[in-house]
Amino acid sequence: MDQQFINQLHQTVKRFRPQVLAVPTHSNLGPKHVDVSKQAQWVQNSIIKTAEKLRDALAKESHMFRGIMSPQADQLIDTSTYIPMLNKLIDEADMAFVDLDQQAALGIRNSEQLQFEIVKELWAAFSTHLGENFHARGQKNADEAIRVAFAEVYGKGERLATLLKVMRNSS
Repeated sequence: MDQQFINQLHQTVKRFRPQVLAVPTHSNLGPKHVDVSKQAQWVQNSIIKTAEKLRDALAKESHMFRGIMSPQADQLIDTSTYIPMLNKLIDEADMAFVDLDQQAALGIRNSEQLQFEIVKELWAAFSTHLGENFHARGQKNADEAIRVAFAEVYGKGERLATLLKVMRNSS
């Protein structure tokens, strides 16, 4: 087998495996599937609102750290460092929330999007390196090759018939 082709397949695994391991999908390798609308809610409630509350408390009421035994305790907590860090966290979490909320509104599930991206890249690799040999082997063999490679990336096989049909029609 062509070493460039093998390298490209390895790169596909290397590129997508971290996503498979990190994103809540139906893969058996990563976190348990969570609906994107629930992910968006979690980001808003658990990260954004909590960080905003902490930021506001540190900014407005840092004197609450003071006590008779430690009158300068608030100076031990460097709010000038933590508040900008919390602002950055809030901004990044807000961007994640918007992305997840948009994804939910459009009905795009994490699993479907990730599977599409993986199949698209695998299809391109097989088509590029095997060319006519890939397509000449027949639809069943080509589809099976993609399924086997997909399982290596995603951790388990999936029903890919619709995605494979899209790839065939776009080639």
